[in-house]
Amino acid sequence: MGLDGAEFSKKQESACACQGSEPSVGSIAAVLSSMLQAPPHPGNEVQVITLADLLFGRLDQRLRAGEEPPFSWNVLGSDDEEGREFVTKRYDALSENLRMGSWSGKLVESGRRLEKAGVEWRQLLQAMEVGSAMPEPWWRSYPRPVEGAGRGRSSPDRRVD
Repeated sequence: MGLDGAEFSKKQESACACQGSEPSVGSIAAVLSSMLQAPPHPGNEVQVITLADLLFGRLDQRLRAGEEPPFSWNVLGSDDEEGREFVTKRYDALSENLRMGSWSGKLVESGRRLEKAGVEWRQLLQAMEVGSAMPEPWWRSYPRPVEGAGRGRSSPDRRVD
């Protein structure tokens, strides 16, 4: 007896739930880095940019939800307006290139967008590892230190901006 689509999806979901939790934000960023740094095999540009777009979407969703950024990122405070502006521009360009490249479905366009996305991701990643404020969409959700709180702890009641 075979499984229909709904039954198969439920089986997959329960199997995934039993096997462990979702990958860490750092793991997602590492996989995204490898996807965007290595050129895809010719003819695979659409598939690679589509997967990269989905992966970046998941990273974005989790960071917007307030999850801790990858361990290698050196997140600076609110006084780093110049850094926040730089990484926000990289974030916007990366997001647009991934979205438009996966949407087009054309090899040449997807290849160009994939290359541009790789440049934007590398610049964003390098800035975050050297030290920068988070891009604006992630900064709004990032727990910021509170006066008098221990290092790395935040309070939902009081924020220092």
